[in-house]
Parts: sequence; C-alpha cells; structure tokens
Amino acid sequence: MTHLFLDACALARRYFTDAGSRNIDQLFALTDTAYCTDILGIPETAGALRATLEDTRWRAFQRPEFEAAMELLLNHWRTQYQVIALNPQAANDAWSLIYRHYLRGADAIHLALALQYHGAVRSADPKDAVVLVTSDHRLIKAATAEGLRVFHFWRCQCPLCGLEFQAKKGKLNKHGNCTFSCNCGRQECTSTYQVTIDKLLAV
Repeated sequence: MTHLFLDACALARRYFTDAGSRNIDQLFALTDTAYCTDILGIPETAGALRATLEDTRWRAFQRPEFEAAMELLLNHWRTQYQVIALNPQAANDAWSLIYRHYLRGADAIHLALALQYHGAVRSADPKDAVVLVTSDHRLIKAATAEGLRVFHFWRCQCPLCGLEFQAKKGKLNKHGNCTFSCNCGRQECTSTYQVTIDKLLAV
C-alpha cells in the first residue's frame, strides 16, 4: 500500500481549483492508497479556504462554494483521512529539524510527524511506502534530505511535446524549443501529466 501524507497546501487544492488541483484529484483516484495528514493540516486547510473566500481575485469561490468546501472537508476529516496526532517525541524532533533545515515551526511539525509515520508504516510492512505531498520548496528539500519520498503536486506535462517539468506558479512556463507556454495559476490547466503509483515511488 502507498500512504500519501498531505500537507495543508496539498489538501486545500482538493476543495478549490488552483495550480496542482488536477494532480491532487488524480491522487485521490488511486487504488490501494491511504490518505494521511497531521493534526495541524485540517485547521490549516480550513484557514486556507477562509483566506481564499476573502481574496477578491477568486471570483469563482464565493460564500456558497466556501460553505460547501468546509462541509466536504469536515466529512473527509471524519471518514477519509488518517489524522496523525502531535506527540512529545515529534515536537522534540521538530526542534532538531528547525536547526538542520531552517524550517518554519508548522512545517517542522509536518515533517517530524511524516517521518514518524513513515517509520511506523515501514516497521509494520517494509513493502509499504510513504510519500509526502506538498509544493513547499524548503519542506521538499528538508524531507528529501531526511530520506522521505516527496511528490511536488505542481508536476506538469506539456500538451504539445510531452515533456514533463516542474511548473512554477504565477510565472511563465516555457521549455526548450517548444512553442507551448503557460502562466500556471488559476486558469484551466492544460497539462497531460498522469499521476501513477510508479511515478510516486520513483521520486
């Protein structure tokens, strides 16, 4: 089984459309997969939804969409997500991670709990895998250094030439001599990238 440990920036894209939402939707369509977050992930996701409602640039996310998203998040919290509780050992580990990788406090907690969960999963069944899903570059770098698989959910595939690349949100994405370009953000995503278990385990 593959265990996906999602931080709040990944979870939030399940409830409103933004860069990476297409890949997040694909993650939740995978089979033989468990979906995990930590105790900070749920309120942080709710906070992201509230901030999106207040942001006037999000014309498609108004009060009805916000209420529906919050209700769906609550339902998923109760029925779909394995929520990992904070514990003294993880808090202590987070302290060390801050020193080693200059992480923010919340990100250090996310990583400490993800690493702790990874250890528990592998002890129970060495064939299982844990993958951290995020778009935070500093968290990705720290998690990789700590030996954890990571999937950056802004992964993209060019619809013209088929090249896979890491999209940059809010910036013009061009590659090689291909004529395709996009300003990755809130518009309809044209990526043809397909999320598979093999790709997740190859990262």
